Parts: sequence; structure tokens; C-alpha cells
Amino acid sequence: MAKNFTDEYALEMNETIHITGNPFSADKLDPNDFSALDEVWRYEWDDSRLQTVRAESITDRIIDTARNQSPEYLIGHYMQPHASFVPHPDLTEYTDDYERSIWRATMRGRVETEQVWEAYLDNLRYVLDEVETVLNNIDEEKVVLSADHGECMGEWGLYGHGGPAISTLREVPWVETKASDSGEYTPEVTNDKVDLSVDDRLESLGYIEQSRGEKSDGNGVS
Repeated sequence: MAKNFTDEYALEMNETIHITGNPFSADKLDPNDFSALDEVWRYEWDDSRLQTVRAESITDRIIDTARNQSPEYLIGHYMQPHASFVPHPDLTEYTDDYERSIWRATMRGRVETEQVWEAYLDNLRYVLDEVETVLNNIDEEKVVLSADHGECMGEWGLYGHGGPAISTLREVPWVETKASDSGEYTPEVTNDKVDLSVDDRLESLGYIEQSRGEKSDGNGVS
């Protein structure tokens, strides 16, 4: 995040509305650099077992913003397919204060790799359904779909996306398409506050290990 939004792109950023579900925006992004920085995680945090921002919340903000503000550039940053896996809330039982990350639990044999892989794919399908909703409810001549990283599933003994920047993590999709507003979807936009700190949210996503007081840019293990 910090490496992408730099002074080199200051003019473009100044014309960009950035909608994000990623709590790292609190440390890595300056709201003054953007036309607007909409930190959805601050008010749409799902504080159930999942402890994440649901894709629907990002979808609603994207559609509402595109229709009502028509920014020059618009970025929508979904958390999915990043864990927690929304279609599989049962997998949250495999994490605790000592194993905050599902990847650490997988590495230690508390959950099967195949089970986590299927949950990851279901989470990907879940967010892609939301992307389809966006594409059918905004008007844009060019839309780019991409990701900030991949995930390791045991390659070189790695799980998740921490550690060395191997090709599994660095190679991500880049898809260019168009969007056309059918007007069929009405977004629900709220600003309800959830009383959780930035660290609470990052810890829930596996970025901070509470027992060790560690903080990093990735939640992978090796």
C-alpha cells in the first residue's frame, strides 16, 4: 500500500476517491492525498466471529460513490479473498491468542490445507459475485480488477502472504473490462460506528499477534 501511493502519482491520487476495507490505511495512507479516503472498516466492521469487512459494504460504497460523485478515479479495496473466509465462519474456531492466523493453524496441522484452500476459493467466489454487482451498477468505460498479493498454500513451507516475495505471492491477475449501470441495485449506505481500535482490527485479520505484540504488513507464516 505504501509503495503504490507515492508522490509520483500525486496528481492522480488527488483526483481519486479511495474506498477501503483495509485497516492498514490508518498508518499507510494520508487522507489529504486523495479527493476522499473512505475507510469503510471504521464504521462497517463485522464484529461477529468473522472480524472483517464484508464485501457487500464495499460494494455499496462503490456504487453509491460512482453514481453520486462521479470521481475521475475510483478505487474499491475489498478485503476478500483475504481471511476471514466469510462463507466459512466455522474456521474461526481454529485461531486463538497464540494462533491468530488461519495460516498458522494450517501449518501446525490444526486444519487441513485442502479445507482452507476450498474456503479460500469460496471466499474468492463470494467477492467476485460482489464485483459483478458493481459492474452491473456503475457506468465506466474502463474497470481494472487486480489484487495486492497472492497466498501461499505450503509452497517452500510458506502459508499466507508473509515472508519472502516468491512468485506465488507476486503474480496477481490484471483484468480490464467495462461497467454499465442497469439501475437494478440500490446500495445501503450507513456510517454506524464500531468501537474497535485499529490494532483490534488488524489483530482480527491476523496481522498482529497479541501474545507477542508483533505487527507486520503480512499475516503469513513459515
